[in-house]
Amino acid sequence: MTSLVKFGYYQIVLVKTDVISPSVLGRLRALLKRLNEYREVSRQRRQLAKLPDYLLKDIGINRADALKEADKPFWK
Repeated sequence: MTSLVKFGYYQIVLVKTDVISPSVLGRLRALLKRLNEYREVSRQRRQLAKLPDYLLKDIGINRADALKEADKPFWK
């Protein structure tokens, strides 16, 4: 529930906090953060698998290690 209150030129939106508790919002925020982290790890692993051998050698890993890392599930 929200209410719009006008004070002259200003408009203020009031939000009732008992509709969604702060702890639920905190958990939702943490979940979204974790999902973004999973998405980023997955993207990085896909990019690692696409690197050419000379770049993999430059960072100190071989093709087998890169493919092994890329095959991991996003949550590990």
